[in-house]
Amino acid sequence: MSFTEAVAACFRRFAVFEGRAGRAEYWYFVLFSLLGSLAGAGIDVALYGPLALGEGGLIGPVTGLFSLVVFIPGLAVTVRRLHDRNMRGWLAALYFLGPLSFILLIVLAFPGTNGPNRFGPDPRGGPGGAPPPSPRPMRVRDRRTSIPRTGASDETD
Repeated sequence: MSFTEAVAACFRRFAVFEGRAGRAEYWYFVLFSLLGSLAGAGIDVALYGPLALGEGGLIGPVTGLFSLVVFIPGLAVTVRRLHDRNMRGWLAALYFLGPLSFILLIVLAFPGTNGPNRFGPDPRGGPGGAPPPSPRPMRVRDRRTSIPRTGASDETD
């Protein structure tokens, strides 16, 4: 799954807390959220000056709006990622407990269970969890060329 596919999948299923999400889908969305927050902070500083980020320097209006937009999709993909690990989605509440959120990030870094589990089929596809092999197109090499070989000339003098 590519970066754009993962972000699009998260926004398509923005409030779906059922099913499973693979590591690529989750971590690409985390990367999107981080880059969007940094861009939002940059826009806040450019539009409103450095004081726009608040007295603590935490969040400005553009960054706050972006955070509101990605909150529910981020929570949903976290729950689906926990489901991929065959864990209950309520463990996503660890995000709200400060230092314990680091434990959740470690848990989400491990691969999901192979094959179907109680939350649905494997997002990677295939019976054992591995994606089905994709057929590779055969390349036919054309041995004919318009460049004559050196030393082999058909012209007679």
